Amino acid sequence: MKQFPQEPFSPLALWFKGQAELALGQHEEAWKSWSRLVELGSDFEQRRELLWQGALLAGNLKKYAEMERLLLLFVNEFSKDGLQAEAHALLAQARQEQGAETDAAAFWARARDLDPARYTLEATQQRIRIALSRADLKTLRAEVEIYDQWRLKHRDIPELSLEVMEWLGQQIMEQTAKAEEAEPYLRRVLASSKAATQRKRVQLRLALLMSQLKKHGAALREWQLYRVNFPEEANRSPVLEPLALAMIGAAEYDEAQKIAEQILRQNPEGTYNAKGRLLLGDIQMARRNPREAAKIFSAVSLLVDDLELTPLALARAEKAYRLSGDNAKADEFFITSKKAISGEVG
Repeated sequence: MKQFPQEPFSPLALWFKGQAELALGQHEEAWKSWSRLVELGSDFEQRRELLWQGALLAGNLKKYAEMERLLLLFVNEFSKDGLQAEAHALLAQARQEQGAETDAAAFWARARDLDPARYTLEATQQRIRIALSRADLKTLRAEVEIYDQWRLKHRDIPELSLEVMEWLGQQIMEQTAKAEEAEPYLRRVLASSKAATQRKRVQLRLALLMSQLKKHGAALREWQLYRVNFPEEANRSPVLEPLALAMIGAAEYDEAQKIAEQILRQNPEGTYNAKGRLLLGDIQMARRNPREAAKIFSAVSLLVDDLELTPLALARAEKAYRLSGDNAKADEFFITSKKAISGEVG
């Protein structure tokens, strides 16, 4: 190499030099030799092997930027090569080591496309992890579906983490217009989880979801299950209120009345006292006693000064009076309600 630097066999000598250094455990020296050889251009006959082995060596030395550079040269110059899928998987790992998760996800997807049999499992797991870390709900749902489909064909593959399922259920409830699509994820967690704290969280979310969807019968069942399975929560007002609302929706008015009265006993004053009184009004409305309901709602509007509950009580009073045929009172509460919403009163 020193005596004949311009000879055609000089690059080959540099190639062998790197191999010898690698065999002797002189990894840094081998890297220097092969780096020089890469810079000579694409005319080197063993360039495919040079780029591939050089990338692997760079990875072993934790030179991830150089590893990525050589792999990109490899995938561009040898686009039909059988190692393309593995090269993209290694590119994904290199990007992850450098903190570029979005790019890594794209390389994992390409590896999966090129060799589904080898990379569907690993690539999908990695893309799920990345989507979860980035709170990317759309991508996460798509990747979970791919994983589930793969499991149907490969029964030995473990089920996804229950934490992933729980997060999906929670985010779909909170962020999408189709909250009902959260239910299957939450039920999967309940069916498999053995952790009491997780089961408690998910049972509560499921009960809240059924209430949110106004599926009163289902909500009633879930709230009752929550109270039975977690008795320490059974008599808390934040649990009793949605339970009573579910009972009203399911036309179990006597039971709803008992729950509303229990809330009042537990809360002689304050927010939940007002909510308990509103429940009593709702029960009278459901029983088709709008005049009695109007009295209850109007009393709440006078007793409570709350940015949320006061306008709510006024609006319900207005509706109840109108249904009872007292339009004058209804108009009075309508005007007061508008003022409360605009901040002029209360």
